[in-house]
Amino acid sequence: MNIVVPYVEGMLRPETREALEGAATLVEIGRSSTAYWRLFCDLWSEGERFMIVEQDVVPTDEQLGRLEFCPYDWCVFPHWCGGSYAYGLGCVRFSAGLMRRHPDAMERIAQNDQLGVEPGYWPRMDSFVAMALSTAGARQHHHHPPVVHLHEYELPPTPWRKYLRQTRTTRDWPAQQGEK
Repeated sequence: MNIVVPYVEGMLRPETREALEGAATLVEIGRSSTAYWRLFCDLWSEGERFMIVEQDVVPTDEQLGRLEFCPYDWCVFPHWCGGSYAYGLGCVRFSAGLMRRHPDAMERIAQNDQLGVEPGYWPRMDSFVAMALSTAGARQHHHHPPVVHLHEYELPPTPWRKYLRQTRTTRDWPAQQGEK
């Protein structure tokens, strides 16, 4: 399994590096606003299944194994993202079959101006990828519990935000959520 950890110099969390030691390829993508998209273009054009683990995400060995052996094409573990769980690119796997069926997905991102930002703009890559694939009929397969996301978001001090901070551990993930 090709596990890729894209990172910006100085931003790769030691916990991420340690969790994936010897199992992943670390790819320094620089600070260009479209470098993450260009990495996706390269990986997509190779046509081999790959997994992305972002620079501040820490999956367990069990979570990595579940993505590696899942028969679905587009698999994702949620991660905490500033107030809710997101099914983005934090810990995701794309199959070779998905890329064969949607070879132009990354090109469609270059043509997308619906999000009001430069196509391929890195903070919106999760949305760009989701739009390119879901509008072509692909569907995410969700795994649980969430992976650990070490990014700290500054949230306004409101009672519900305090509650969210207190409950965002994976041990609190509702058992009834299960696999989707």
